[in-house]
Amino acid sequence: MDNMGNYYNDMWQFNLSNLSWHELNSIPSIGRKGGMYFNNSSTLFYTTGITENNTRLKETWKCYNPAGINEISNTLNVQLSPNPASEKIILEIQNIEYLKNANFKLIDNVGQVICSADLLQETTQINISNLSKGIYYLQYSSSDSFQTIKFIKN
Repeated sequence: MDNMGNYYNDMWQFNLSNLSWHELNSIPSIGRKGGMYFNNSSTLFYTTGITENNTRLKETWKCYNPAGINEISNTLNVQLSPNPASEKIILEIQNIEYLKNANFKLIDNVGQVICSADLLQETTQINISNLSKGIYYLQYSSSDSFQTIKFIKN
């Protein structure tokens, strides 16, 4: 709902890397206010809300925000290979300044953290042989940067 009292069913995503908004597909429902959402990197969940007639809605929408495997960003000089992988993945930090307070989290496709560790060197091998086949995310963060990389476990 905007400040003029108009209700909308549009959804927007804020991109932290370039500090800009872009519109996602609208939910196929009526406009609302007071809904809640959460995001696990690839999927946005939006639930409940109140209609223009002050009727509480009892619905939840799931909107995918996929990032293709070939869309790995090198803006932070962080690379993950091979992709897809079966036994191990190699995380490479190509600028030593990105190691300051750096760590990674390995996250499954429902947002659960499988493992995490501090990064102490420019190249880190991560054993993924015990993971089930599927899509996973490696989330890298340091004192002044953040990046999520999608990969496939064969």
